[in-house]
Amino acid sequence: MTAALALMMLLIAPGGADTAQPQSTAPRQLTEQQQSTAPQVTSLGAACQTFTRASPAARPSNAASPSNAASPSSAASPSSAAPPSSAAPQFVREWLKRSDDQQVRVCTVSGDRADPAAATVQYLGEGAVTRHDGVCSYVSHGLVKRGSGAASRLERYERGDALQMTPAASPSCPAPHTGAVSGPYVATYDTSATAFIAIMQLWSAVAASARAFDHACCDYGGTQPQAQPRTSAAAATAATAGGTEARWRLRAAIEAGQMRAAALARIVRISGSLLHRRYALFVVDPDSPAAQPAYYVIYVSKDLRSPYRISGIGDTPG
Repeated sequence: MTAALALMMLLIAPGGADTAQPQSTAPRQLTEQQQSTAPQVTSLGAACQTFTRASPAARPSNAASPSNAASPSSAASPSSAAPPSSAAPQFVREWLKRSDDQQVRVCTVSGDRADPAAATVQYLGEGAVTRHDGVCSYVSHGLVKRGSGAASRLERYERGDALQMTPAASPSCPAPHTGAVSGPYVATYDTSATAFIAIMQLWSAVAASARAFDHACCDYGGTQPQAQPRTSAAAATAATAGGTEARWRLRAAIEAGQMRAAALARIVRISGSLLHRRYALFVVDPDSPAAQPAYYVIYVSKDLRSPYRISGIGDTPG
C-alpha cells in the first residue's frame, strides 16, 4: 500500500495544466507542503480496532459508537477524558497519555499482490469530532511504532494533519468509522470547509448523472463551450496519452450507476494561485478489488467568480 500511495501522490503535478498526466510522463517532485500532508491510507479491507481515552476496551471498526455532536468549545479535552483502554497495548496507552489525540486506530493491512501474507500494522492518531462552518470534522495523522517489547513507543512521522470532514447534515455529528466501509468522513488536506462543501456538491451531482458529468468536465473535450479555448496542445497530448481513456471509463461507470456509492477517499489541494485553486479527488474505482483498490484521480479547479469544475481525469493502480 505504501508504494501505491507514493505513486498516487506523485500523479499530482504541482504545476502546469490541470489535465491528467499520462502515466508514461515522469512525475514531478511534490512541494514541501504536499510532502508534509501526504495521505496515510488505510486499506478499505483492513481489520481495525480503535482505542479511545473513554472506552473500556477496543472498539472494532464496524461497531457503532455514540454520535459526537461537539462544537469546538465543547470537545472533550485530554485532562477531562477517562483513562485509555486497558485492552490497548502499553505503547498505545502511553501515547494517549502524553498526546492530544483522543483515540488511536490500529489497522492490520494484508500484503500486496506480490506477497499477500506480508501483513503490516498501521497506526493513526485522531482528535475529537467538532462541528464548525457547516461541517463535522476531526484531525488525524499517521503514527509509527519504534522499538520493540517494553521499549516500544509511538511517534508521529507526519508534520501535518489530515482534516477528516463530512457535511453537517443533522444536529449530531456522525461517529468516525461507522456505517459504510469507508465511513462518513473524507480525508482532506489544505481544504477549507467552504471548498469542501462545494466540491462534495459537485461530486454528488456528477457521480449520479452522466449528463452532469459531461457538463462539468473537462478542459480537454468537455461539452462546455468556454472550456474549449483553454485547451492547449499539451493538454490534448495528455488526453490522448491517457486522460481520455480514464475519463470515458469513469463516465461509463457513472452511466452504469456504479459511482453513486463509490468511496471518495481524500481531497488534496495542490499548487495553484489565489485566483486559480486546484484540488485532486481520489475516488475508489468500483471495478477494482476491495483489498487493493485502484483510484480515479479527479482534478477540480476553481477560478475567480467561476464555479468549481472538473479539469482533468487520471487514475492510479492500487
